[in-house]
Amino acid sequence: MHLVAERSKSKSIFTILEKDHKKTFQNLDLFYEVLRKLRFEGKQNLGKNLKEIRGLVAYFKRELNGHMKEEEKTLFPFLQSYIPRLEPMICLLLSEHQDFRNSLREMRLSLLEFNKAGRDKTELIHKIEEQGTYLVCLLRSHMQVETQSLYRVADKELHPSEKKRLIDQMERNAS
Repeated sequence: MHLVAERSKSKSIFTILEKDHKKTFQNLDLFYEVLRKLRFEGKQNLGKNLKEIRGLVAYFKRELNGHMKEEEKTLFPFLQSYIPRLEPMICLLLSEHQDFRNSLREMRLSLLEFNKAGRDKTELIHKIEEQGTYLVCLLRSHMQVETQSLYRVADKELHPSEKKRLIDQMERNAS
């Protein structure tokens, strides 16, 4: 699935784990741009912008939930065992995973509100833009910590046999 897709090309933990982040960063940039359009383009493009936002929210739910579950099931417990000093960082990342899930759920509920008659669309647009901007900031910060700290430390400090064991576990759990 996500994290182990590049196993045959590289034994670098960093390369394997970083792969998912590239596409997500691109989609975060697109998401931020569509949120801006939602606010400033008005009614003429409202349907188009909402459709794009819904598509990106569906991507984040599908892809990032899978990515986070893989980290929570395999990567984080492994790193807590083999590099215990990472535990505070892992606790922070786990709390951000939960914050992401809760925030995404709230945003999806706000998007559903558009289908209800009698709702103040201007208020909903502001709410969706605010929720979306928070998600963009949360995910950018989260992925930067993972990429610049957690993944690099794992790649640097794990012995080759430990890296192989981690990759094998990730591969088994992704099946």
